[in-house]
Amino acid sequence: MDPEKVWGVAYELCGEDAIAYLNNREVTLGGYVTKFSKFYPTAGGNPFPVLLYIATDESVHWLGEASEDEIAEQVVSCSGSCGHNVEYVLRLADYVRDHAPDVIDEHLFTLEAFVRKRVADKSLNLDLLMGPPITKALPVSVPEDEETAEIPPLNFIDLMDNTKLRCLGI
Repeated sequence: MDPEKVWGVAYELCGEDAIAYLNNREVTLGGYVTKFSKFYPTAGGNPFPVLLYIATDESVHWLGEASEDEIAEQVVSCSGSCGHNVEYVLRLADYVRDHAPDVIDEHLFTLEAFVRKRVADKSLNLDLLMGPPITKALPVSVPEDEETAEIPPLNFIDLMDNTKLRCLGI
């Protein structure tokens, strides 16, 4: 994996309440810093600005440098109001495999393996840690005129779960 690239998904937020909520959750409570960057869609199209939330070693929540095995222990031992950290890591790894199959994130996939091993070693109930199953995803937006609008290729649009986002309560 190219160390100069960060793979991700860009979401359009609507309304001032959404950004205020995220700033409170990620910056005020979470200790992240914000930075604007440029997002380059994988299927072409023009780059556009995005707001990033970045964890740094200046945060009081920073746990320091650690091996994947040590991080896995922290993940398995912790949960928050949004769910268990095991769920976050495993769903992130699944998402990357499903939506960016050409991306091989060695750190993420190694961490996933260590988390799964820790869960098994501690005989934890993975179903309970993962929360309710995710239902089939729906397109984020539907063209106004479905008959005449051109739908972008699937690798350009993102799909979003049609259930509530537990961490946002929406």
